[in-house]
Amino acid sequence: MSCPPKLASWQRMRKELKSFLAPALAGRVDYSVTRYRKSHDGVGHAEILVDGKPVTNFCWISKEMRSCAGGWDEDARKYIPAPDFDPVTRDFADYDFLAAAGLYLNSPIGESLGGAEVLEDDDLRRHTGVLRQCLALMDRRVGKRTLQRFATEAAAAPEIVRFFYSLRCSAEGLARDAGPS
Repeated sequence: MSCPPKLASWQRMRKELKSFLAPALAGRVDYSVTRYRKSHDGVGHAEILVDGKPVTNFCWISKEMRSCAGGWDEDARKYIPAPDFDPVTRDFADYDFLAAAGLYLNSPIGESLGGAEVLEDDDLRRHTGVLRQCLALMDRRVGKRTLQRFATEAAAAPEIVRFFYSLRCSAEGLARDAGPS
């Protein structure tokens, strides 16, 4: 996996993320990262909040527990992940969110909106593609026509992408064909 771009301090990154929010979502969406500084590797959890309520929870311990929930394979000498473990579309940790936010802030909006399929040869970009797509759907540079064209792609997208697509469409007053309301 390639290294993420140099990450700014969290407060600076949060300020930049909020500056890119669509006007219809400004004041409704916020980001939170908690670092456990006494932890030996400084991990924590991250959240995206809508109307003050967390709608995502990117927690390293949850991801790590699910990555080995299937038990230990003595022959292969490795842990077996839970049957529904999916680190590319659903199971994310705080460090995945921070890497995705860093790539999103340092990439063209079209690349982030394209999701995981844009650069399949780059593991980090593919791994963080779903989260970058969620951030891009809330971006002020993505207009109503682009959102309408995204409807068919959103219908086949992971649940988290459908949620943010639906959130943005409802905030903009657009009919949405994908995801929960």
